[in-house]
Amino acid sequence: MASARAEKERFGNWVVEIKLSSKSAVQWDALAFHFFHYILGVDLNGRIVSDPVIEPTQSQYTSFDSKMELSGFQSKVSAEDVAAALQSGPLPIPLHIG
Repeated sequence: MASARAEKERFGNWVVEIKLSSKSAVQWDALAFHFFHYILGVDLNGRIVSDPVIEPTQSQYTSFDSKMELSGFQSKVSAEDVAAALQSGPLPIPLHIG
């Protein structure tokens, strides 16, 4: 992951904007293509912190172009906590699909 930061999106909701490394971008695009229109549960320390639908408004899959956005945060603090965890270095447990 190249960067992650909490910010308000255009409707005033808190999101985490993520910029992916080139290797991670390829992996994310493959996962998102395979699970297009599925709900993606993001688990951090045993708690679902975001559960977005992959490309909910699109009729066809398109590349994320090294970018990712996690939505559904109730507050600035919760979005900042997730951004900080993602920026803290390698995750202690590898990402997996379950």
